[in-house]
Amino acid sequence: MSLNITIFVFAGDPSLLDLPYYCLLSIIRYTGPLITIIRKISPVCRLLYDVCHDPSIWRVWSLTNVGCVTYNKNTLRSIFRHAEHYRYFYFGGNYVRLTSRDVEMCLALCHNLTSLDIGTHGLLVNAMFVMYMPKLERLILDYCVQLDITSLKAALAKSKQIQILSMFKCVVTLDDIIEITHMLPSLNSLNIERTEALDHDQLSLVITPNLRQIQVSPKHFNGSVWLRFMKEHPSFFLV
Repeated sequence: MSLNITIFVFAGDPSLLDLPYYCLLSIIRYTGPLITIIRKISPVCRLLYDVCHDPSIWRVWSLTNVGCVTYNKNTLRSIFRHAEHYRYFYFGGNYVRLTSRDVEMCLALCHNLTSLDIGTHGLLVNAMFVMYMPKLERLILDYCVQLDITSLKAALAKSKQIQILSMFKCVVTLDDIIEITHMLPSLNSLNIERTEALDHDQLSLVITPNLRQIQVSPKHFNGSVWLRFMKEHPSFFLV
């Protein structure tokens, strides 16, 4: 077993800025909250500015790399400055200093997202920003109780890549659910728990050829009825 070890030799007093770019990139990536990186590290010099704004750092955004931040319009500008680089984005919670419009306009800038989790975000009303995310494969809308389902359906009609959709406790009807599942040809996992309670026959209307898993709140949990459903759909996973 061989190890490749790189030894750096500095002339004079060593400086962090003497390290190769890729080393600085690794250090910055694990330094701390991204907001802190922007505000305190990037202004130091041009080199650190370039490192801090390297696209590779900004592919994932979640509350875990935010730190203790009070969300307001200035914070949003900092976060969504790199919107085009995001691939995975988690932005949940309720933030009283923001309006639904503030968040929706910023989310519409994230054109390259493949995964968006805005669960528990009670602010959101209009879901039209989803139509600007053509690569989106995973959409989590849990507890978005104010979300306008008409706008969501209009946006999903243009989102053919979505494979995972979760609407836990959203306000939707059986007709909404049927329409949504049939407009998403790639959908294979759906969570509609605590939304519309479905019986066996209604659930059969929701099923599409590619749908393999669904989480529901059964209306009448009769063991023999659900056993028959599973026999009719042997490859289906009912949670």
